[in-house]
This record gives sequence, C-alpha cells and structure tokens, in this order.
Amino acid sequence: LFAGLDNHEYAQPGLIDTPRWREKDQLLQEKTALGFYFSGHPFDAYAQELKTLVKTRLDSLQPGPQPVLLAGIIVSMRTQMTRRGKMAFVSLDDGLATVEVPVFNEVFERHRDWLKEDQLLLVEGKISKDDYSGGVRINVDKLFDIASARTKYAKVLQLTLRDSVTVTQLQALLRPYCDGESGCPVRLYYSLPQAQAELELGAAWRVMLHDDLLAALQAGSGKVVVCY
Repeated sequence: LFAGLDNHEYAQPGLIDTPRWREKDQLLQEKTALGFYFSGHPFDAYAQELKTLVKTRLDSLQPGPQPVLLAGIIVSMRTQMTRRGKMAFVSLDDGLATVEVPVFNEVFERHRDWLKEDQLLLVEGKISKDDYSGGVRINVDKLFDIASARTKYAKVLQLTLRDSVTVTQLQALLRPYCDGESGCPVRLYYSLPQAQAELELGAAWRVMLHDDLLAALQAGSGKVVVCY
C-alpha cells in the first residue's frame, strides 16, 4: 500500500518522557497485558524487608501453638455468606507456594479495603492441622497491609538528610502521613561540613509508613531506613 512513498517524507513519532516504572507497577502492567507476571513476582519487591518480620514462608507451614506472621500477594478471593455474615477465602502467593486463608466476618468487615487482588497482605494467626484435607489450616487473628505492618513493628524511621533539604520541604513530605497516636517515630541525621546532628521528631510527626511516603523521601531527602 505504501510502496511508492519514501520513508524520509515521514518523521519518526516522538516518545513521551515518563519516569521509569517501579518493579511493582511493571509487574501489574505485565499481568494486565499477558494475564500473568512475566519478569518476576510482586512479592519479590518486599521479600528482603519482610525477612525481618516474616520467619515462615508459605511452603513451610507447620502446625504449632504460637501465632505466626505470614505474608503473600492476593492472587484470588471468593466470598460466601454464613450465619455470622460474609466471609472471604483469600489465596495468598509468596512466590514459593499458594495457600488459601479463611477470613471470617469480623476481620473481613474491618479490613475489606485491603482484600484486593495483587495487593500484599500479612496474616497473623495460628496454624493447625486440617483433618478434612490432610493439610494445614490458618486461623486468622489479625490482618495487616504493608503500611500498617511496618508501622506496628518498626522502632523508628531513620532519615539521613542531604544538606539541600529544607525544613519546609521535609514537613511537606511527612505531613500527609502523620499520625501522632499510631505512627512510627522519625529520627533525622544531618551531616554538614561544619557539624553533624541527630534529632528525633516529636510525637506529632510520627508517620504511617506507606510505600508512597518512603519513595517520596528516598527521592526528595536522602537515605531512608525502616529500623525494626
């Protein structure tokens, strides 16, 4: 159809200059386009951080009397009505195994906004033997998303600030995530040619440790470490 046209008559289309996708965003785009994760697993983005909190992976569940903390990506969910209300059966995948977790009405209603496909979910509960299936059963006591788990278990958010960061800029980054009652303490390290200083912010500047906050601090202030 275009054999009679010279290529030089048409300029190459320009590409839009956009920030590089984060690993999590890239994997979600892959699943949207292909129906599955291609270049990795979304749990991998959290695996290193979660080593401190989650001692048991989903491929090594064993019955025991003590509560354990588990984590995985929600790959599917189904609900059903019971005499006590709606409950959910949530399938979690940590890249090593997939398990189905029953979430009863009280916990389901309290945290239903977290129960979405492709989201990371942390589960605290006891593991018991399932005589019906011959496997194990997870008896859920508490649920956490990554932000609430970080905030609950972290001792402090440690920031090593560049000397170009102003107080106003730091306040603007922290303010949307402040929670003086439940938030995580924030400790600042300043390093200038003339002096160094360490400062812990007051209770009003405690923050919820959302992914977006950590990414913004990393890009805008300097080194960011969540200390457990």
